[in-house]
Amino acid sequence: MKDTMNLVEDWQVVRDKIKTHSWARQIVDRMKPVTDQWVARYEDDASRVAGWGHHYFCDQCFAALIFDPEKPHEHKCSGCGRLRAAQEVDDAWCYMYRANVCSQVFSAAVLHNLYGGSAYMAFIRKVLGFLSDNYGSFSVRTPPRQEGRFSGTDLTDGVCV
Repeated sequence: MKDTMNLVEDWQVVRDKIKTHSWARQIVDRMKPVTDQWVARYEDDASRVAGWGHHYFCDQCFAALIFDPEKPHEHKCSGCGRLRAAQEVDDAWCYMYRANVCSQVFSAAVLHNLYGGSAYMAFIRKVLGFLSDNYGSFSVRTPPRQEGRFSGTDLTDGVCV
């Protein structure tokens, strides 16, 4: 009996599909540059407070704000183009950042299995090490009974883990 479950039994089959099917190649072509950017630029700060993701919207036209992982204090509206500055938005940005980086950990694992090398595993270790090392010290500002530990929201924490 196996101790772990593999989501993919044979990575060569996946590599072959990427070579022979345009839809498979397109998935990797969209995923890889985004993940590579996270691998190159990931940097988190345990003192950031994670907030409620539902606050990441424009308070003028109510459109979603444009998430930029490199701008924790600049939040531009996707609708009217206004900038929104508020602590609750900075906190929501932290929620978005940590939820996104957890998705990128999964993508990095896929890319590691496809291409090898040390960068993807180093990124995975860096993210998981950061979350583990700081797990007891993260702060959140979310509605009662919704508190997560590192992302701000309990359900998001569960999905991320």
